[in-house]
Amino acid sequence: MIYTITCNPAVDYYMQYRDALTPGKTASAEHVKIKAGGKGINCSIVLHNLGIESTVLSFAGGKSGSYIREALQQYPLIHDESIAISEASRINVKVMADKDEYILNARGPVIPKEAQDKLLGKLNHLTKDDWVMLCGKSAEGIDVRFIYEIADLVSDAGAKLVLDTTDCRLEDLTYCEPFLIKPNMEEFSALVGRQVSLQTGREEMARVRSKGVENILLTLGSEGAFFSGTDGNRILKSPEVHVVSTNGAGDCALAAFVGIYAKTGDTDQALKYAMAAGTAAVCVEGMPERESIETFVSRIQMEKI
Repeated sequence: MIYTITCNPAVDYYMQYRDALTPGKTASAEHVKIKAGGKGINCSIVLHNLGIESTVLSFAGGKSGSYIREALQQYPLIHDESIAISEASRINVKVMADKDEYILNARGPVIPKEAQDKLLGKLNHLTKDDWVMLCGKSAEGIDVRFIYEIADLVSDAGAKLVLDTTDCRLEDLTYCEPFLIKPNMEEFSALVGRQVSLQTGREEMARVRSKGVENILLTLGSEGAFFSGTDGNRILKSPEVHVVSTNGAGDCALAAFVGIYAKTGDTDQALKYAMAAGTAAVCVEGMPERESIETFVSRIQMEKI
């Protein structure tokens, strides 16, 4: 089973405008959409669209939390085991106006310790065949010790840990020893403590891997991605497409990699699906369907280096 953990899930409210926004001027959206969001939840939806089961672990409260849990019921391959909390889950606003994109995220609720312990209890029966994906920034009330406890449970079971969060320092990754991390260039630069370029990226990725990280998928937006892992290094390029929204593209890439690798153990196939999913994601609002993802798989360029 693949478990996705979202500490701070959200109701995402999308608004699309034809023209640019002007301060002080009322604007009417041409299109609106409401969906359950949060990085781990996005990953579970992509896994579902690829025909792969997953279990959502999150903290959900109030009417917004109820909406998130109800929305997940439409996906038969997603098992929702979210923990109920008293404070309402956050509502985020995503705005597209002309060619500009605005992402307005709320802080979210404080997660009590008892709720954190309940979520950890859901991981007490992991096996070596399981995957645990911790995605997104931690919520208020959660610190790095929570991540350490997850890592301990995963390690004790011989399962695989995937981290896509900015909450971990390099020394935290050394403790957690994740199977995979998926930073973008800005996040990776912050992790290593200096600005990283495509030229210096390989050296820094090797240094991070020497600290206990097995594999790194460094996403580069329209430039593609760089992968460094136990199975070698690869540069990946995606075809040019018309971009509708970049929101969630990294989540789609991560989910596709984990889902396909968990099924096949084939790094190359998993990477091609990852890039195809990220490409398909920017062409739509929300998460792409399987048909759209597979349209791009054969168009991904990959070079082993």
